[in-house]
Amino acid sequence: MRAADVAYSMKTLAAPPSNRASVYADVDTAAIKVVDERTLEVPLKRARGDFKESVLAVFSVIFPEGTTDFRKPIGSGPYKFDKSDARIVRLSANTTYWGGAPSIRSLEINRIAEPAARLAALKDGQIDYAVGISATGAQAEKGNPEIKIQRGGIANSNALSFSMNQKLKPFDDPRVRKAVRLAADRPALVSQSLMGFGSPGEDVVGKDLPGYAAGLTERKRNVEEARKLFREAKVDKLTLRAADVVPGMLPAAKLFAQQLEEAGVKLTVQEAPVDSYYADLKGLSSHPFQAFYYVNRPAALHLAATTNERAVFNVTGAGPEHWRKLAAAQVAVDGAAREKAFEALQKDFYDNGGDLVWGFQEQLDASRPGVEGVTLSQSTQLFGAAKVTTG
Repeated sequence: MRAADVAYSMKTLAAPPSNRASVYADVDTAAIKVVDERTLEVPLKRARGDFKESVLAVFSVIFPEGTTDFRKPIGSGPYKFDKSDARIVRLSANTTYWGGAPSIRSLEINRIAEPAARLAALKDGQIDYAVGISATGAQAEKGNPEIKIQRGGIANSNALSFSMNQKLKPFDDPRVRKAVRLAADRPALVSQSLMGFGSPGEDVVGKDLPGYAAGLTERKRNVEEARKLFREAKVDKLTLRAADVVPGMLPAAKLFAQQLEEAGVKLTVQEAPVDSYYADLKGLSSHPFQAFYYVNRPAALHLAATTNERAVFNVTGAGPEHWRKLAAAQVAVDGAAREKAFEALQKDFYDNGGDLVWGFQEQLDASRPGVEGVTLSQSTQLFGAAKVTTG
């Protein structure tokens, strides 16, 4: 990998038809300068004290200079691309990888949409490692010596949300957003939908990670106050778009319908297909109320990536006033000042935002007992150091 490859990749990612162009909106791509094989200068259109953690850490894949055909990607990691079709992706070990050639010589990734089907394939011996099984499945297999459950902890979790778009009715009324948050029984959602494999949330992403704001107290359910606010806002029915994109989202939506009913609101859960839930990225912000998940990442990174003016994942409808405060936080070069500014943004989301982050679902994977060394980084599986110790 060369500096010229990095420069070319940044310029490509920052321009249409890339759906990550918003990440690089502050990069002056025309003025990027390759200094030598290992050095480049990246000028910005405005000061960004958080460039490394909120731009590069969000999305910075690198491909060879001049690449125009992405049907057969080429990487510099521990594995190289072999083939892909509707059923599988096949990778082979990169024997010249700078970190050492992986011991597993070939990886075949099967496309299996449903968590239950992934676990069934593992139990039948069709696969060796299942990414993302359900809490129900993990609970059922706890005593099975042929299945090893891999728990990621809160640091490797999904923040599960019922996201309210405050630009759209009825969630443009702060009373409705507050009522929805008050109606949620978060411990029940975690214990029943996630079988306890997680932790209740307080409506802000970044729990247990650096930069999470102090003082975000545990949310307490208050059905009476929620009912009062719904009546004042004249809201007695809502529709929630949902799918089991990650295990637990759909069961939680159905349980939340029961909880809202106690507050006088009938919730219709509109089930959508798992494989097309995120197909229309630009259309995500057109839904008033939807089950959503975010990878649990440091709060500053999450806010910069999902709530900026151009972000396709701005599903809560954060607007101009938030963007002004976000921009002010990002230009702060002093680390302490920037951290303080991002804490204020988190507290504003806690008080007024559109996310009901009800729980943090641990990444739950399963494998054969002989599969060792698979590591997790922000809920992403890394197989470079993995090995199989049994046949």
